[in-house]
Amino acid sequence: VFKQWYQRRVRGESLISVAEWLHGMGLSQYKSHFINTGWDTIDKVVLMDDAELHNIGITLAGHQKKIKTAIDFMNASANAASLHRCSTLPPNSSSPCLMGPRFGTMT
Repeated sequence: VFKQWYQRRVRGESLISVAEWLHGMGLSQYKSHFINTGWDTIDKVVLMDDAELHNIGITLAGHQKKIKTAIDFMNASANAASLHRCSTLPPNSSSPCLMGPRFGTMT
């Protein structure tokens, strides 16, 4: 599921849904935990930290670790994709390539 997410991200396509993402990790049982508490898009989920995972009811340490690892992977992949796009632009381009770690936030 991470490879699929990354490939879509690099191509500029829509991201997978939270439900697809959880299903790909074998953690579909947490779909309602995310959706019912407002963590309903991947762009929001990548902003979560350990405390927020616990607060929405994900209390098993192994499941928290699996989700947090996936979040860290997506953030690292987004940074790599941003750097790649920026490295292929002409030097005087007006594109906002000073991208932060969170999906295109300006630093």
